[in-house]
Amino acid sequence: MAEDSRLGDVLDAWHEARERGEAIEPETVIRLHPEMKEDLLRHFTALDALDRVLAAGRARGYRVPEHLGPYRVQEELGAGGMGTVFRGVVEEPTNGLSADTEVALKVVHPHVLQSKGFFPRFHREIDLGRTVDHPNVVKTYDFDVEVVDGVPLCYLAMEYVEGRTLRDLLGDLGAVPEGLTREIGQQVAEGLAAIHAQGAVHRDLKPENVLITRDHRIRVMDLGVARLPDASEALTQDGQFAGSLVYAAPEQFQGVEVGPAADLYALGVLLYELASGTNPFRRDGFAAVMQAHVEETPPRISE
Repeated sequence: MAEDSRLGDVLDAWHEARERGEAIEPETVIRLHPEMKEDLLRHFTALDALDRVLAAGRARGYRVPEHLGPYRVQEELGAGGMGTVFRGVVEEPTNGLSADTEVALKVVHPHVLQSKGFFPRFHREIDLGRTVDHPNVVKTYDFDVEVVDGVPLCYLAMEYVEGRTLRDLLGDLGAVPEGLTREIGQQVAEGLAAIHAQGAVHRDLKPENVLITRDHRIRVMDLGVARLPDASEALTQDGQFAGSLVYAAPEQFQGVEVGPAADLYALGVLLYELASGTNPFRRDGFAAVMQAHVEETPPRISE
């Protein structure tokens, strides 16, 4: 934990200096911190590829190849605003995984990487996420960037878990019985506690990111890959609110540091929705959703 935190501090300091226009060469950072050489090299190599491609303005159109690093990409499992998830198989032993191990591969949409400050935070969050090992959290195994057709594909390799999302459960039941809602809340809270103990914050807890397995284990997934969309990205074509903002804590709209409390807020919204079948902050449009979070108190479910 201390080593991961130290790596994050070193990278944060370098990126802050870079934004101030101070030309500190990556080689200098690596020379000053030889014990982190492998992780620093990976970060700087990925960042260099990203900078070159984004400068060329070629980050939107992309294809996912048959292989990403030691993983063979198989069928698509789902897609969202952040990226697309595929089932994959380990072809060469890596990160303690034997050949033929199934994984979930999340490929981040390249245009997301253009957001100011996204990549350094994303990289740090993933490194922290890799330290979380808990039965209620989907394990993050690996993170890397490959350039395909001149486009940087940033991907995560995660534990492959078979199950249904809480969104699926809500779709079937309309509202979840109290006993099951309590059990879900307890297991999600235990997973969040493990995440927070490692210095990480989930940032995107919602029914789509919580699985319930066949043996009734609750698993939190998509650790550390969330970002808050801007107003133009928050609306679908029919004007309805889209994405994760209906679960976002007020501080996520205010440009301040987001800590563990934001995850607990999202858990409260999620449990309200499970119990009632309704998200209390769903509105038409970004501004209305933001205002509801900041200014309104949801009615008691008993009402």
